[in-house]
Amino acid sequence: MKIQELQSQISFGEDSKHQFKVDVRNADSLAAEMAAFANCEGETIYLGVADDGSAPGLDKPYFDKNGVIWLKTGADKRRVNSKEELRRLFQITDQFHADELPTKAGIDTLDKLRFRDFLRDVYKQDYLDDLEELMLVEKVALKVSIKGQPDLINDLLNTLRADPTADYLSLAHTLGVSEATVKRHIQKLKQQDRLRRVGSRKTGHWKVLE
Repeated sequence: MKIQELQSQISFGEDSKHQFKVDVRNADSLAAEMAAFANCEGETIYLGVADDGSAPGLDKPYFDKNGVIWLKTGADKRRVNSKEELRRLFQITDQFHADELPTKAGIDTLDKLRFRDFLRDVYKQDYLDDLEELMLVEKVALKVSIKGQPDLINDLLNTLRADPTADYLSLAHTLGVSEATVKRHIQKLKQQDRLRRVGSRKTGHWKVLE
C-alpha cells in the first residue's frame, strides 16, 4: 500500500471496520480489539496511529514481555546481544544522536594522527603543530562539512508554506527523514517562535512565522 492511500484511509477516522492503536504495549487491549474484529466481519487495525488521526508511529526498538529485542535472520529469529547492534537500532530509529551529545573534551584530546590523515586526504593540507593554527583549521573544516549538508530546516519550512495541512508522516516522506526527526525540528521551530500550530491536530494547519 502506498503512503497516500494509507493517509487517505486514516483521514476518515475510526469506525466499525477501522481502529487506531498508538500504543501496543498493552497486549490484552490489542488482543481484545483483534477478537472483536474477528467476531464480526474483520477489517483493519492501524498500529502507530493515534485517535485523532496523527501517526507518531511505534516506539522502536520493540521488546517482548521479557524485555528481549529480537531480529529476523532469514526464516528464523535471534536475540540482540551486542551493544553495537543495540546502538545501531537506536540510531536507525532516530533516538540516538551522537552529534548532539555534550562533551567537555578540548582540542588537546584530539587524535592528532587521525586529524593529520583527515587534513591530508580531504583538504590536501599538512598537519599543524601550533595550537592556534590547528584550532583555526579545525573550525574551517567544520564549516565546510556543515555547508555541504542539506538545510533540513529551510526545506521543512518551505514544505509547510506550500502545504500548511501536511502531517508528520507526509513531511517525513517528502523530506526523506524519519517522523521523529520531523517532530524534533518542528518542536525546536515552535520554541523559537518560527512556527505555530493553528487549530486542532486533526483539522488545523501550520503557520510559518517568518
